[in-house]
Amino acid sequence: MTATWVLYISAAGLTERPVRPWHRGLVRLRGDNLDRRIAAGESTDSGRLIAARARELMSDGYRAELATFWEDVLLRADRQLPPRRHEVAVSRSQVHAAEREVDELVELLRSRRPVSARGIAMASLLLSDGAGPVFRRTAPRLSGVLRAVIDVTGFASVRGSFAA
Repeated sequence: MTATWVLYISAAGLTERPVRPWHRGLVRLRGDNLDRRIAAGESTDSGRLIAARARELMSDGYRAELATFWEDVLLRADRQLPPRRHEVAVSRSQVHAAEREVDELVELLRSRRPVSARGIAMASLLLSDGAGPVFRRTAPRLSGVLRAVIDVTGFASVRGSFAA
């Protein structure tokens, strides 16, 4: 098993520390809280746990899984699939209006482009917020929220530099 190391800023300056198995357990237990902190803009350099969570969010595996979840949202809106047990139905009108942004987010999550942990955390939290725009048509417009997520993730500047 290879060791995972993270860099973060401590009182002593830039610090490199290993991520131990118990840190991984804490990151899993506190994932939602860490995601909220990252999405709110807290520096991912501020501690070992938040740095480890940021690293996990930006991993290829997590990005692929998140892209699959967003594709599932599109399928549920298109096919009027009933919600699974203990799930909230997606807002078909919100999702259909934001289909272009969802497709763009999925494409970018699956790409090899660099991403920000903040944008990934924001995209993930949207899927778990039952009162948010994915699930409620009375919430803010999903297309606008996703555009902000894409911009924060850093994709907008990359996309713009490749535009013909």
